[in-house]
Amino acid sequence: AKKPPRRQPPVKVIYQDENIAVLYKPAHLLCHSDRTGDANLVDAFCAQLQASGEYDPKAENRFAPAICNRLDRGTEGLVIAAKSYTALRDMNEIIRTDLLKKEYYTITVGIPQSGRFTAWWEHDEKNNKVSIHAHQSQDERRKQIITDVDVLRTAGPFALCKIGLVTGRTHQIRAH
Repeated sequence: AKKPPRRQPPVKVIYQDENIAVLYKPAHLLCHSDRTGDANLVDAFCAQLQASGEYDPKAENRFAPAICNRLDRGTEGLVIAAKSYTALRDMNEIIRTDLLKKEYYTITVGIPQSGRFTAWWEHDEKNNKVSIHAHQSQDERRKQIITDVDVLRTAGPFALCKIGLVTGRTHQIRAH
């Protein structure tokens, strides 16, 4: 028997206009659907737009509302959602050309150095595992990751850090 669809959580909208919405994503909520079938932000946002009458999936055969950036499952923060193809295209261009900066705040155990860090990211698709390396591989399968770290405050063994992603790859902040 088929599993009943997961009930989508309510979506907290921080900002909204006719083109985009800025959504709060709590920790442990997926951004997109995956093979687990767990609740996710995209489906919850589409359901909310459908309930308000802003989106009718039966009338729209080419575009569904989508998010422009994503956060790892364990990360909370703001995600930009596009309500139209034009908004998605334009917002993706803004992000791609670095007109929008991706910044995060995190508390670390241990005090990292401030500065810019570069490493090489590799994804094992078969096992869905990410590994981080100090150098590029001979076959150049690894992708460069660049992270800016600014230690704002320390207290004992903890540090409050502002993180700037120059590149944005899965587990990049944790890796650096």
